[in-house]
Amino acid sequence: MDISTERSGCVGIREAVSARDTKTAKVYHEDGNVILLAENTPFKVHLGLLAGRSEVFCDIIAIAQGPQSHERFDNCPVLALSDSAERLENFLEILYGYRQLHLDDHETFSGVLELSMKYMVDSILDGCLALMTSILPVSLDGLDSVKSHSN
Repeated sequence: MDISTERSGCVGIREAVSARDTKTAKVYHEDGNVILLAENTPFKVHLGLLAGRSEVFCDIIAIAQGPQSHERFDNCPVLALSDSAERLENFLEILYGYRQLHLDDHETFSGVLELSMKYMVDSILDGCLALMTSILPVSLDGLDSVKSHSN
């Protein structure tokens, strides 16, 4: 997992941040206390929420609040992530409950599934698995039932 909080990983963040209007972004909270940076797109979120749902983000908090001098943006420490901005935004929207996850959008579903495994967010991972098992058989009897209905 490529997570950079060192100054060299976020050099010139003010210049690097995309032209996107952070004030209207759905996952840019004025009361947030950490910036997740993906592909030069900032997401201002709440460390407490992340730490409460993710073992990985819980560990990252110690890094973000450590004694080292970190790049800051909008008065918050910056965590530069290797994830795509679109996938991270979809993941955060699901995490915050701004939208529901659906199987019909395969790209979004696979991205959210991938990040829920990467960051160990069991609540989202469980939701993904429940959606998949609702359409896929999880036992031999279930497979036999699917086969008999297709004949």
